[in-house]
Amino acid sequence: MPTNSPSMAHRLERVEAQLEAQAGYIKALEYGLRATIAAHPAKLSLSLLWANMLPEISEGHAGLGSYDFNTGLQQGLRLVGMQIDEPR
Repeated sequence: MPTNSPSMAHRLERVEAQLEAQAGYIKALEYGLRATIAAHPAKLSLSLLWANMLPEISEGHAGLGSYDFNTGLQQGLRLVGMQIDEPR
């Protein structure tokens, strides 16, 4: 390995920092989505739209991502559905 290349530990630190930044970004989107769901004037329509979109979302990503990605996607989709169907 050339002497000017980053060490494995340094590269790992960069990857961890990038993951933390992505987690923060996702958390901000989550709060924005929660506010949007809570303020939606037609909860039943939103719920029906979401239920109709789920098969298309799942099919669109089938086999494209890693196991971890697909597991996270499915968990996220279920969570959004639960938030939509929560009573106000």
